[in-house]
Amino acid sequence: MNDAIVLGALALSAYLAGSVLWGDLISRHYGVDIWAMDTHNPGAGNVARSVGKAQAVAVYVADAMTAATVMLVAGALPQPEARIIAIAGILLGTFFSLYRGFRGGIGLAKFMGLALAMNPAGFMLVAPLGILAVAWLKNPGLAGGIVVAGTVLFSTLIYHDVPTLVLIAGAGITVWARSRMQARFVEGRP
Repeated sequence: MNDAIVLGALALSAYLAGSVLWGDLISRHYGVDIWAMDTHNPGAGNVARSVGKAQAVAVYVADAMTAATVMLVAGALPQPEARIIAIAGILLGTFFSLYRGFRGGIGLAKFMGLALAMNPAGFMLVAPLGILAVAWLKNPGLAGGIVVAGTVLFSTLIYHDVPTLVLIAGAGITVWARSRMQARFVEGRP
């Protein structure tokens, strides 16, 4: 099959999968408009505060596994650029969800799913640091960022995958910037 068709189908599939905002779906199932609650973000943290911890775990797992599944499919393709296209599609779908009028979330759980699929051993090696960071910092978002950054660094050192590192670093900066914007919005600052 033509590479352009395969990669185009991957890009579209990744975007559509990324557009599924599990926090929005699960919250609506429980009669909660997550967009009107706390941080106005459809992520697991807001779901934990607004709906419940069990529902937040479901959101986190569903978001992470959605991204990991797309990444595993991309990794099975022979085209070297497939992983980069999958990462971009998942994150663009998360930030600009087709199903929610191009309104989206921050994408931390999906970002963690991408990191897990890219390097499961590196992810598992760094995950205990994330658990310690949650306990110490009381900030799951920052802890998740530590896990993702550590996994990416580990992957780069082992596999010398510089193009993917550059894309993931850019995506990580985007996630961080979006989370800072969200915090300012919640605090009422411009």
